[in-house]
This record gives sequence, C-alpha cells and structure tokens, in this order.
Amino acid sequence: MVKHRVAFAATLAAALTACGTDDARSDVQPEPELENPEAYFGLDVCTCYEYVPVGGGNEVLGIAVESVTDTVAGSGGNMEHVVRYRRNGAEIRQDVYRPTDPDLLLRQVTIGSPAAGTIWQSSPPVPWLRFPVESGKQVTQDATFTEFGGDQTEEVAFVANYLAEQVQASTDGGEPETFDAVRISYQGLPFSELPRWFVPETGFVRVELDIEGTRTRWQLANKRVLEGGCPWEPGEQIGDTCSLPD
Repeated sequence: MVKHRVAFAATLAAALTACGTDDARSDVQPEPELENPEAYFGLDVCTCYEYVPVGGGNEVLGIAVESVTDTVAGSGGNMEHVVRYRRNGAEIRQDVYRPTDPDLLLRQVTIGSPAAGTIWQSSPPVPWLRFPVESGKQVTQDATFTEFGGDQTEEVAFVANYLAEQVQASTDGGEPETFDAVRISYQGLPFSELPRWFVPETGFVRVELDIEGTRTRWQLANKRVLEGGCPWEPGEQIGDTCSLPD
C-alpha cells in the first residue's frame, strides 16, 4: 500500500511540474513587432530637423530626409532613405539608411562635401538603431567598410551602447522641454562618430558632430516638413535646404 502511495505521489508531482512548465511557457511574451520603421526611427520622407548649438549660437544645422530611392550606388535595387546634413546651408554629410524591423541599417556615409567628401560603404549595413531603443542595450556586428572610389578597406567590430539620459529640445520652434532620450555611443567605425540622443517616433533630439576638427553638440529646435517639391531624386535641385532660419 505504501508503494502505491509513493507511486501516486510521484505521478502527481510530475503532473504538477508539467503544469508549472506550461504556465511558465505561457508567461513568455513574443518579441514586439515594429509596424512602421520609418516613423519609429524618425525617417519619414521630407522630414526636416533643425538644430542649434547647445549653449546658444547663431549657427543652424539641418538634417533632412530628402528622398527614398534605389538609385544610390551600391543599393542593389533596395529602396533607401537619403539623409543630408547642412550647416548654414552648406552640405557637410550624407547618410544612406534602410529602415527595417528591427534595425535602422546604415549602408553608406559621405563625410564632407559632395564634391570632396569621403564615401564609406558598409557590407553588411550596420544597425545604427535597433528596436526597441532602450537603455542598457548593446548592439554589435562585424562589417567591412570600403572607401568608395578608393582603395581603403577596413574590417570593423561595430558596437553601439545605449544609455538613458534626459536632454532639452524642442520640436515646434518653441521653448525647450525635457525629453527622456537614449544616448547612443558608437565604436569601431573607420570615421569619427560622436554620440547621439534618440527618442522613438521623434528622432534624434541631440547630436554631436566633429566638423573640420571642431566638436559641437546640437540641440533640436524644430521639426517640420520640407517644402519646395520634396521628395527629390539625387541630383535634383533642392527647394528647401532645412538649415536656414525663418
């Protein structure tokens, strides 16, 4: 009789254990899906971000999503977002992105003016941002950067570290307010890349750039829609440079 009780107890314990396993499995949440990568990463076409120096100054930095195209050299037929940076109207940088779920992929960077800048292409593209963008995350990837039109190639171990930080910014041209942002710092790139501060659905509310050897932090002052016939194909006359004050 004792043996039967032991057997029954063992059977009951096994059944309860199995039930507990099922309950544990039911508590596992599926990975969230990113329904609109362009909106989440702040890359809706014809979006203009206007920045001013942190601490004040008369300069204006404009970062604009000017086109979505598959005509950029090396695109392989993929639709890509072309983002241009202008300081006081003069172009100083161009990025080429592919918004996906879960990554905003950076495939190409032009550092400097279109005529004299250095163009770096990444294979595979590196995850500039990864959904969900949240503090404590580290994103890594091995990639090969090649200088377009040159002979320089670098194998890199790309790293992006995410850390929560509050910053002052404005999206409507008014007084700055406090944003709960995520500071992303990049390592392992063949060009100088300084931190950026990101807010989902808003974009980069603060960026730090090295322009001709001078490091400047820029604070978002206004976010608007480009005028003058946007979007433009690469090479077309730009009707709104996104960097001049009203």
